[in-house]
Amino acid sequence: MSAIAAPLWRRAVRPAWQGFARLVERAQAARSNHAYAPMIRLAAEFIHTNRIAGDYLEFGCCRARSFAAAWKVARRFALPWHLYVFDSFAGLPDPRGPDAGSTFARGQFAMDLPTFEQAARALGVPRERYTAVPGFYRDSLTEGLRMRLSLRRAALVFIDCDLYESTRDALAWLVPYLQTGTVLCFDDYFCFAGDATRGEQRALAEFRAAHPGIALVDWHLFGWHGKSFIVNRRAPAPGGGA
Repeated sequence: MSAIAAPLWRRAVRPAWQGFARLVERAQAARSNHAYAPMIRLAAEFIHTNRIAGDYLEFGCCRARSFAAAWKVARRFALPWHLYVFDSFAGLPDPRGPDAGSTFARGQFAMDLPTFEQAARALGVPRERYTAVPGFYRDSLTEGLRMRLSLRRAALVFIDCDLYESTRDALAWLVPYLQTGTVLCFDDYFCFAGDATRGEQRALAEFRAAHPGIALVDWHLFGWHGKSFIVNRRAPAPGGGA
């Protein structure tokens, strides 16, 4: 190649090569993204298509990534969700009972409330579009809280509680808000090496046994860790649910 042709060749090829490199980077980033983003997008499409009224509830919001995904799809599908976030904002509680001796530890995944609010602001979420409820669930999920919130129905519930007791408490509090068409996503369903006697799996099994009027239809898996369900409510939900 001549000395003149070489610069011309580089000028012609370099943009194409740089574009290809950007595509590779995006593909790698997509593969590394957590699986909950496409799951939340799919759930929002289901909710939009089936006209499921209600709001978005998230239990466990470490790093605000799933919260960000929920806000993004709410805008994309013009869903009038109010986003409710329930978290200790101090990390996990002590893994007790069936979860004792696990790899989880007290304080793990801690993100304090001011840091979460900064993240929400950076994501462009208007403060009036979400409510953060701090506290460990055994203390925060009370009847008094129901009176203070404007929540009536749940459209999408994202449970990222990791542990049995936290998931159990979240599910018990959710009962009045579940309706036919509510999507329940469990981010840590297959943690504990898939042991059904621990973690979210155990909590959900007990919930199903205690509430025969609430059927759960198996829906999508996401990643190696998560599983989603669609609620079929056989009996009317208190407070206006289906």
